[in-house]
Amino acid sequence: MLTQTQARTAALAAALGFGLALGLAGCGDAASESSGSTRDAQAAAAGQADDHDHDHEGGPLTLMLNRSGREALGIAVAQVEARPRRGAFDLPGRVELLPGARRAAAAPVEGRLSLRAHLLDEVARGDALFALDAPILRDLKASLAEVDAELSAQEAWLAEARELERAHEDHEAALAELVARWERRLTELRALREAAGGQSEALAAAETALVEARSRSAEAREAGAEHHAEVAERGARRAGLGARRAALLGSFAQVLGVELDALTVTDAAGQPAWQALTEVIVRATSDGLVDDVSATDGAWMHAGDQVLGLRRQGELWVRAEALQSELPSLDRATTALARPADAHPGDERRVRVTLAPGLTADAARRTAEVLARFEGAPPEWARPGLAVRIEALVEEPDAGFAVPAAAVRRDGLDRGVWVEDPGAPARLVFVHVEVLAEERGWIWIDDEVHAEHDKDHPEGEADDHDHGPVDAIQATTKVVVRGAGRLLLATRGAVQEGGHFHADGTFHAEAD
Repeated sequence: MLTQTQARTAALAAALGFGLALGLAGCGDAASESSGSTRDAQAAAAGQADDHDHDHEGGPLTLMLNRSGREALGIAVAQVEARPRRGAFDLPGRVELLPGARRAAAAPVEGRLSLRAHLLDEVARGDALFALDAPILRDLKASLAEVDAELSAQEAWLAEARELERAHEDHEAALAELVARWERRLTELRALREAAGGQSEALAAAETALVEARSRSAEAREAGAEHHAEVAERGARRAGLGARRAALLGSFAQVLGVELDALTVTDAAGQPAWQALTEVIVRATSDGLVDDVSATDGAWMHAGDQVLGLRRQGELWVRAEALQSELPSLDRATTALARPADAHPGDERRVRVTLAPGLTADAARRTAEVLARFEGAPPEWARPGLAVRIEALVEEPDAGFAVPAAAVRRDGLDRGVWVEDPGAPARLVFVHVEVLAEERGWIWIDDEVHAEHDKDHPEGEADDHDHGPVDAIQATTKVVVRGAGRLLLATRGAVQEGGHFHADGTFHAEAD
């Protein structure tokens, strides 16, 4: 008795046989050819192959099926393609932050902490992260105020000294003129004494006045020298105060993390900005996400204590692991895709990445590090620590013939394809092939087929329907890409009756 499955198989084979008969009936131009073809197809469907159907032991499995029959059965053929074979690697890995993606915000000075940003807050460049009520801020302000006051005093003295210097110069000039006048008077008196005699008292008085004038002039020059020395000293003092002020402002700017010019800007009342500061505010130097808070609000912080940790969004890569033997092939990778580890290979979340050799390897495990950078912005699902898989596709240097996966059918333990005989397109031959590789709906096959000649026809002899063997897959070879399973079922299933399968895949018929 036939089992239920075998009954359905036989019914399908009968239906296909009827379709074959219909297709063949509308094929020939002569009535005799149509009638003969119909009888051949009906005989093949019933499992009674004649001499023109090479489906007997020792020969290839063949079918005669014209265009009408193919259309009726939904049969479609296509040429094989010379496609490059690509090897696929599936590498485990994990998402990590780029080395420069993390920033730490630490306390620059001692002080009482006041948090302005909290965990998972997104901050922009310039946003306040935290503030410190720092004693050093008050010390700096006091020192700056003291320096500014002393500078103001020095500036005032130097301004007055310039006026004193001008007056002293005038005084020295007047004394020099007085000395010159007494020298001329003394010269005149000496000339009169030579001419007329006398003038002793006048000469004595003139000499005394000249000595006094010269003494006063010397004293004035001495006072001028002392004044110039004091001006120079005051100038040096002013320069030192200016340098100290610049150092204090630099320390101020460093503590606050601001530009120096921001501290010297004055308000409407003329007061510099540093005088209005009451706390040290630490601001973000770049956009980022607060992913760590190391201190509590109100805690006393020491200089260098970390307060917050930030990371820049989007600066991610994948650190994967490959066998050391795979590295030469990965160098030729044409496409690399990353997906979450729990996603299947065809998941829509796959994104393109670029592979690069890593810096480390494991000699014991024979593995090496491979780094993968996202092409463009990282996907939304990527986050540090997430397990991922890297699909790397590597093109092999040689090409092979490929057919759609639906064209390759199993015949026991073997696999084969229905090939259209180039000499007689209505003739389909089922040939066994060797599968070389499979990938994404395509199967690469060996170009040498395994169909044998019909042993009932010696080499060089063929009947009207035998157009020679199909002995190789070529670039022009056409194979059945739709309906191949139905054709195999029509030829194999129609002759199977009750029986059982052996472990090697062969079928053993039994009597009803």
